Amino acid sequence: MTGPVIFDRRAVRRHRDRAALLAGDVAPILEDVAERLLDRLDDTTYRFSAALDIGGRGVVAPRLRARGVDFVVSCDLSPRMAGVNGGMAVCADEEWLPFGPGAFDLVVANLSLHWVNDLPGALAQIRHALRPDGLFLASLPV
Repeated sequence: MTGPVIFDRRAVRRHRDRAALLAGDVAPILEDVAERLLDRLDDTTYRFSAALDIGGRGVVAPRLRARGVDFVVSCDLSPRMAGVNGGMAVCADEEWLPFGPGAFDLVVANLSLHWVNDLPGALAQIRHALRPDGLFLASLPV
C-alpha cells in the first residue's frame, strides 16, 4: 500500500478478534443486509461454483452454500472471525488477498470493506481473484 494509513490493521484485527465473540449480538442486522445483497443472485441464471466471502461474520457463507455454491472460502483479517463462518476459512487481509487470478466466479464483501486503507487497491485485489465473467457483490455502511 502506498497511500495514507488511516486504519491500523493490527488494531482492526484485534477489534475483530474480540467482536467474533459477540457476532451473534448483531446477527439480525448482518442477516438482513446479507439477504438483501444475496437477493441480487436471483437476477442471474449463472450457476456459481466457487465463491469468496470476505468478512461475512458467519452469515454469508452458509447462505451461499444453501444457494448451491459448491465451494465457498471465507476470509477475514481476524482468525477468530474467519472461523465463525464455518467451512473453509482463511485468515487474510482484504488489502493483500492470497488468491490466484480467476480463483472465484463470485466474491461477496458484506459490510467489510469500510476498514481498508486502500479501497481501490482492495478492489483491484478482488478483481484479480475474480474470473473474467465473475460477479462481485458488496455492501458498505452509510
